[in-house]
Amino acid sequence: MVLDSQDRFFDHTINVSKVATGNNGWELRGSYTPSGSVHQSRGAILDVNSDGVTDLLMSNYEEDSGNGMITIINGATMKAADAFDGRVDGRINYVQCVRDNLCTNIRSSQQSYFGYSFTTLKGLYGSSSWGAVGASNLFGSVWQDVDQGSPPIALLVSTAAISELTKDDVDADFSLDRVLGHDDVLRIYSEFPELDATAFGTQLAQLADYDGDGAEDLLLFFPSNSSVYVLASQDILAADAKDNNIDGRVSVASILSGENSYRISNFRPLTPNARTSIPSLETNNSQFIPLQSIFDNSTLLLNVSDLATLDQTDGNTDGIISDVKLSGTNSWQIDGLTETVLCNNSINSESTYAIGIDGSRFYQRYFLFTLGTLEKIAETAGSKKVVNLPDAASSGDYDIWTIRLGFFSGVFYRDIDVACAGDLDADQMEDVIFSSLTSSFGTIDFGSGDTRTGSGLRSSTIVMMSSDLDILDRIDPRTDKYVDLSRFWR
Repeated sequence: MVLDSQDRFFDHTINVSKVATGNNGWELRGSYTPSGSVHQSRGAILDVNSDGVTDLLMSNYEEDSGNGMITIINGATMKAADAFDGRVDGRINYVQCVRDNLCTNIRSSQQSYFGYSFTTLKGLYGSSSWGAVGASNLFGSVWQDVDQGSPPIALLVSTAAISELTKDDVDADFSLDRVLGHDDVLRIYSEFPELDATAFGTQLAQLADYDGDGAEDLLLFFPSNSSVYVLASQDILAADAKDNNIDGRVSVASILSGENSYRISNFRPLTPNARTSIPSLETNNSQFIPLQSIFDNSTLLLNVSDLATLDQTDGNTDGIISDVKLSGTNSWQIDGLTETVLCNNSINSESTYAIGIDGSRFYQRYFLFTLGTLEKIAETAGSKKVVNLPDAASSGDYDIWTIRLGFFSGVFYRDIDVACAGDLDADQMEDVIFSSLTSSFGTIDFGSGDTRTGSGLRSSTIVMMSSDLDILDRIDPRTDKYVDLSRFWR
């Protein structure tokens, strides 16, 4: 309500430029490249300096002609960073931000698009450090290093190392080479030689703690051979000592030889939302990892408790899972969706929400449901672990919400993202964020006399409270658990 009133209109529409006033909201401006300002955040948060205030990790992998950099925004000094240029206007750029350690920049010296993918891992280095910052390159790089026989795919830097490196610096803008010289840094290399698998577009994300050591674990995706790695934090740290040379260089193969790490072939990860949990739900070691087959659009909700069992199906206990059979497991297969997003740390709980995505850029629909609903569908259909979600939703027999962003003639959805938002309104229900980028052509009627001719881009972000779904459902003449959000916002 407070943000809605910033433009003096209470219309459930928030202009983000009006929110960035320098009071409780800021606009963070990155450097500009030929494709524009490309700073990204992706919700990666941490507490680098252990001051109890959340800091923000951002990336600009196109910085400096593709060398790339990551930026850590000190959450406790946002007002000071805003005022550094003499104006308190809610706008902070990366140049003024690095002064006096208000922010920290780490820059690559090679054209590898450093920061292409990034995340944070809470608790990786124990109680002495909040955790670690993880980042990957778009392209492989030697990182000013000796030849390891395989390309580097990810870098982990402890927050304690970052604090120590910036302790005596007034201008916290330094090179990646300097970071690599610190003790609490791990360089992770592919298990495959460069000739067998190109290090291009490696992605990484944090997983909730599935091995029970108190630290978040790591998910790595190596696209060139469709390998998804589920790497336990304790196996990552132990791998550096396996060659009797603790030098901060570890191979994925060494990590896989640990007790709780695995490689899953022929899938791509549907990145989980690892820190959007509903507080009342207890965190436990049983969680799902959403994966999508490279052969079709089926979604696999892989329960981490099944990893050891699946590893043994080929007769070898080697951390390599080449075939996934659902019989006798706690995992699920969901058909009829192009993607599935899991909320609440992906915890295996009846109350955990999931968002199913179905459609193309011209037509998108979403399904909001709980894991408990999957159980009911399976019981009714007599299918143990395989569920067709769109068919179940259309039957009207289950507690599944169908949500659309609306369809306009002449409008092309260039990009749509959906994410779990946690329980924003304390109603014990997961809330949802939709963001869309559309391009238009011809003459388009957006309603309320808003008619436009020509082509252009339109960006929208919708924060939807799940408790409002019943009200939104009644906007059209039918009460059928089908909501068209365009009826609401336009």
